[in-house]
Amino acid sequence: MYSRAVLAALSLGLVFSLAGQGPCGAQEVDQSRALVALLPGDEEMSGWKRLEPLQFFGPENLWEYIDGAADLYLEYGFQAVVAAEYMTADSARSMTVEIYRMATPLGGFGIYAAERSPEDSIVAIGVQGCLSDNTLKFWKGPYYVKLISFDVETDVPQVLMSAGRLVASRIAGEYAQPRLFACFPEAERVPHSERYLPHHFLGQKYLHDAYRVDYRHGPTGCQLFVVAGDSGKQSLDRFVEFARSQRQKVLVDAIGDVPVVCTGDDRWTILFVHDGLLAGATGVVDLEKGKALVGKLITRLRECWTASGRK
Repeated sequence: MYSRAVLAALSLGLVFSLAGQGPCGAQEVDQSRALVALLPGDEEMSGWKRLEPLQFFGPENLWEYIDGAADLYLEYGFQAVVAAEYMTADSARSMTVEIYRMATPLGGFGIYAAERSPEDSIVAIGVQGCLSDNTLKFWKGPYYVKLISFDVETDVPQVLMSAGRLVASRIAGEYAQPRLFACFPEAERVPHSERYLPHHFLGQKYLHDAYRVDYRHGPTGCQLFVVAGDSGKQSLDRFVEFARSQRQKVLVDAIGDVPVVCTGDDRWTILFVHDGLLAGATGVVDLEKGKALVGKLITRLRECWTASGRK
């Protein structure tokens, strides 16, 4: 049975009508109902009331809501969003709750990590959340949630966290950070810098499903990565061909018993293949130190990853 909030939304026509829309329309209705069911109810937020109407957007019109950022969301498998505004009884304070439904939990993590700022405080909500003075963002499963308030009161972070916990508690299931990130070394790792890049990693359309982590290295740092999409050996050959076409240096080397290829000039990209995965480092300034860091990645992959997945 749906909550009173869902039934109210349906009665007001805020969720798409089933009439004449067929299976796709029914799916949109189900998504909208599921999103509305995650919103906090008035009775759960003392002194606050949810305003009507709610706003719903899908892939075809997301740009109307977040023009300029819609393409990024679509890259991560955006399916639908509901946006709700809450206001205090005296209309002195307001807060917006946005719940984005992505196609997969990996997409939920990906868009969250793409919008996470190093200046934010990491908080325990959902799988992970980040909190600034006026914004709370978190992900859990295929959902990415943002709560925003531009009030000047000092309790804004507490208000956002309270509402956010209500949403997180409604998202069923147990989720964790994508498992490949456990295979990255801890030494010199920048906390909370994990990213998932679904397309065009290193500017190459054939490099997709990439996992990347920032590391302390030189004045600007570097990044270790693992690319899970397609054949690692084939991708390595294509990237070397690209590097040569750009007149970059290409050095063939080895780290222990693992062959590596280093491409670049002032900044280097170091690549190797492990069990079908293309992996390595990019943004390397000191080649020898970069190879030492890549050696740690090789060790970790051998410890925790095989072609069939995590050990």
